[in-house]
Amino acid sequence: MNGPSTVWINGRLEPADRALLSVTDRGFQVGDGIFETLLVAGGRVLELALHADRLRASAAVMAIPLPEDLEHFLGRAIADLCQANRLDGIDANVAVRVTVSRGAVDGRALLPPDDVKPNIVIQGGGPIPDHQRC
Repeated sequence: MNGPSTVWINGRLEPADRALLSVTDRGFQVGDGIFETLLVAGGRVLELALHADRLRASAAVMAIPLPEDLEHFLGRAIADLCQANRLDGIDANVAVRVTVSRGAVDGRALLPPDDVKPNIVIQGGGPIPDHQRC
């Protein structure tokens, strides 16, 4: 594996090379989810409030519930993920992807049941060299 060895999923850090989501997850089955890509520079998430707002707006359109204090939730999860992957140094520039899927369901109905629990996965893409930053 070339990238970071740990992912953050539903509140816990896990090895990235393990099967962590059910194949019945609607994100996998029918693309039922949202995502946002963020930049972490020097251990700090850039424009976290903006990204949290965009995730909230997308989730509202899709009727996918998100944690109440999303900005704090994401900040803590991303910090934990970067620390676990040793991507939190002062010189580190890291692309981080937050993916929220509707969650696992039985069957393949067009509309999901109301009681589906979303999955939140956060992955670090590894360091971004300075010459590749915008």
